[in-house]
Amino acid sequence: MVSEHGRYVLRRIAEAVPLVLIVYTITFVLIRSTPGNPFAARSNRTLTGEALAQIESYYGLDRPWYQQYLGYLTNAVRGDFGPSYSKQGQSVSEILGRTIGVSLTLVLASLVVAAAIGITVGVLATQRRGSVLDRVVSLVTSIALATPAFVIVPALTILLGVYGGLVPTGGWDGLFSASAVVPIVALAASPAAVLTSYTRASLSDALSSDFVRTAWAQGLRRRTILWHRSLKNGSAPVLAAFGTEAAAAFAAVLVVETVAGIPGFGYEMVAAFGSRDYPIVMAGTLLLATLVAASSVAADVGYAMLDPRVRVGAKA
Repeated sequence: MVSEHGRYVLRRIAEAVPLVLIVYTITFVLIRSTPGNPFAARSNRTLTGEALAQIESYYGLDRPWYQQYLGYLTNAVRGDFGPSYSKQGQSVSEILGRTIGVSLTLVLASLVVAAAIGITVGVLATQRRGSVLDRVVSLVTSIALATPAFVIVPALTILLGVYGGLVPTGGWDGLFSASAVVPIVALAASPAAVLTSYTRASLSDALSSDFVRTAWAQGLRRRTILWHRSLKNGSAPVLAAFGTEAAAAFAAVLVVETVAGIPGFGYEMVAAFGSRDYPIVMAGTLLLATLVAASSVAADVGYAMLDPRVRVGAKA
């Protein structure tokens, strides 16, 4: 028999499926509504009607729209995203397999860095509320939230690469290389700022609660009260914010890879927009929608584990 927590997890997964389908449908409609032919626009010479008809027949574009819609979705579920329009002889699945590791590695590394910095700095700022450190953290947090990733990448590249000579100004040599510093910092800046703000707010609320006053009366050390008692009880909002930022990071990696010239799937997807390589665009959209939905579900499940009232409220 499935437990109450198990039913909540299954319900959240079931609720995420329509989100992915809606995103897929909107993307399909927008692509099919785009004027022009992706092959004619890329060709160096004018293609005859017969040649275009043959190309469209080869790629299945001459079928009714509902057959294309259902056919692509069915194949995508099996991991077959079809052939690439712009990269002759290559399937989208091959391109995805070659590049997705870079994108996932960047996102996961940036989230680890963001969590470590955001939570630690948030706790330290709470320890010294009203101090110079607290005000500096507030200022840096505001700057990080207001500065988009496509500005951070060139700024850090110029500062650390051109003037400092500490990182390369382009290329990708793997996660554990100097070339990963700029993209990871750019992706981690906003999540770290958000987590810092949420940690400070959650700890401030927790420190004014009855259980903390009781802990003070029992003579517990400040470090124990702050890191073990307050942080544990105030972690639910921080976890929810982390889930939201994780979803945003999967979208931000497209921008970071494009600006930094990193050969990940985000870079390929942005390039596919310009070349009208619709299979890559569809695959990227489905992948991003799935990752965003999975991040949201994971955050909600974690929140429910920390606060059982969430499951009860959802059931009601």
